[in-house]
Amino acid sequence: MRPTAEKSLLVICLLGLLLIVSFSIRAGGASFGFPLFTHPDEFYVFDAAHRMVETGDMDPYFFNYPSLMIYAQAAIQYGCFLTARTKDGAPSFKDLPITDLYYAGRLFTVLLATLSVLLTFYLAQRLMNSWMGLTAAAILTFSSLHIGHSYFITVDLPMSTAVLVAIVCSIVLYQKGPRTGLYLLNGLVIGFAIGVKYTAIWSIGAMLLAHYWLHRERKISLYPKRLLWGILLILVGFFISTPYALIKPIALLKDLYFEFAHYRSGHQGIDSSVSYGYYWMKLRIAF
Repeated sequence: MRPTAEKSLLVICLLGLLLIVSFSIRAGGASFGFPLFTHPDEFYVFDAAHRMVETGDMDPYFFNYPSLMIYAQAAIQYGCFLTARTKDGAPSFKDLPITDLYYAGRLFTVLLATLSVLLTFYLAQRLMNSWMGLTAAAILTFSSLHIGHSYFITVDLPMSTAVLVAIVCSIVLYQKGPRTGLYLLNGLVIGFAIGVKYTAIWSIGAMLLAHYWLHRERKISLYPKRLLWGILLILVGFFISTPYALIKPIALLKDLYFEFAHYRSGHQGIDSSVSYGYYWMKLRIAF
């Protein structure tokens, strides 16, 4: 066997081992807290998805988060119902144990977390080399912060995975050159990432940076139509994933304003850089 082939096989084996370890560690926490639900944000996503399956109404009635993760959880819950009905003859969706639905939803987050390890490897490999890719993947595999968010039905971990996909698209755009299809794909993926959590909007910077580098290398003009089409696809991706934002723009703006104020003031146990608003509110109530 050639040295290059041996090196490639070793890299694949080590990466596979990291992915197995990553999934195992995170899947072990998927039942954390049962039968209690210990994360304060889980029920927002879970309950909206649960109501969709129960009623058939796809309106989330909730725009503090975008809707893509809610729809994904609704699909998982409906899949659990179909499986239970086929296997055990469950007469209705309401007969399914809530903990089973939570567990399935959490495993979806675990899968996304494992995917983020693979994407981290790919990014570092494309930018540096395979060994740096393995190092980056290993750091993320054993990151306590990443592990702690990897088995809850929340939007934070899925957003980070979606942002990694968007950054991968931006790097491919830069390395393969200014193709219209790559601009469109990059914009669409960024739109979907924003559809997971609004703060993913900053991933637009990766596409703009890739475009700027291409411009510096004189491969494309600074303001081409393909860039504008890519930016337009960001909006398309977002509204595909959060369609009721178009139907209920006032509700969207109200919930966005609430989240903006929430981020500025913080809440109990979570202090922001300007969290005095939370304490001022509590002092007014107390005195």
